[in-house]
Amino acid sequence: MKRTFAFLSTIIISTQLFAQQSKPQHTLQQSVDTAEIIFEGRDIRDDAVIGPGEKIYTVHYFLTLKWFKGLQSDTVKIITPGGNAQGNVTLVTDPDAPIFGAGFEYLLFCRREDVKRFGVSGGVYYYPLQDNNGFMLLGKAFKAENLRQRFFYDHLYKQNYPVTVFEPLAKAVGKNYQVVRPDVTDRVMEVKKQEEEQRKFVSDSIAKANGKGH
Repeated sequence: MKRTFAFLSTIIISTQLFAQQSKPQHTLQQSVDTAEIIFEGRDIRDDAVIGPGEKIYTVHYFLTLKWFKGLQSDTVKIITPGGNAQGNVTLVTDPDAPIFGAGFEYLLFCRREDVKRFGVSGGVYYYPLQDNNGFMLLGKAFKAENLRQRFFYDHLYKQNYPVTVFEPLAKAVGKNYQVVRPDVTDRVMEVKKQEEEQRKFVSDSIAKANGKGH
């Protein structure tokens, strides 16, 4: 299982690096200024729709976790080319096209999409900026049972996204972000803190017991 996860992680990272290399390289501030909304969200539902010319698109429903910029919403709809609808499949070969997975959490810099060209309706749709900051995979929705597989979350702890990503972004936006609901990083940091407190308690208890023994 560990080998499989490492293999999948390599594929994801390699895909992201390839996409980043082919996209315009913008500074964080440039992307912040360009984006209409910036948020962290979890992909909770994907619906395929058929547009003009039988082209298929996918609407991704993101549950918001942290909000950085723009008019806040509890869910955000992002539309992307490609998908599977009514037995018909449209594949996307553009390496810069965003790829999302159900249950995964992403940081997204988005602008409103003109849905007329998609032939769909039903509210406001967005699309990630087509630069190196457009979207970033952070992790997958937290499940306590996965803690038995330490490698599943250890990389999140090492990356420390609250410090390395969220704080610089909030500084570029010019205000602190709004925590809408906990994300996988919050859960991992919480578990790590509890584990450290437990280890300290055990260590202190042993030291105290040894001290009394002498």
